[in-house]
Amino acid sequence: MKLLDKYNFSIKLLCLLMLFYVTITSAQPVLPQRAITVYASQKLNFGLFYDKSGYGGSISVDPQGTRTVTGGIAILPSYPGQPALFEIKLCQGRSITISYPLETTLTSTGGAEIIMKIGPTQKGGNGAIFATENNCNFITILRVGGKLIIPPNTNAGVFTGEFEIYFEQQ
Repeated sequence: MKLLDKYNFSIKLLCLLMLFYVTITSAQPVLPQRAITVYASQKLNFGLFYDKSGYGGSISVDPQGTRTVTGGIAILPSYPGQPALFEIKLCQGRSITISYPLETTLTSTGGAEIIMKIGPTQKGGNGAIFATENNCNFITILRVGGKLIIPPNTNAGVFTGEFEIYFEQQ
């Protein structure tokens, strides 16, 4: 009988020890990618306009696509402007700092040049910091406006050029 009591006691002790001796194993979850993806989905476009007096002036497109003019510049409403659009994908809800040169030169096929001032963006001006969503499938849209400086007596034409925006993840 004593042997049976020792046996029962041993089994109870073993069960009790097993209850307290649970090994917890875990692995780190797979972390989302840290790479930033930027896609330029729409070009900055000032629409159609003309210099009605030959004195020059400026035309601006804000981040929402609204055009404003100064000087002798007139716009054709049937050909509206549009801001540049950048689609940004970055996981983990990180912050992004944007920076860009303040201006660039646009040229026509005839060799004429005009200055384009870059910005602002709807997130702010040069050096602005903004956060992205924590969802890796969410795309943050960045809208960028600009301003053309039209010198007096600029020949009519199609002016093209490029500008760069730098995206730095924090």
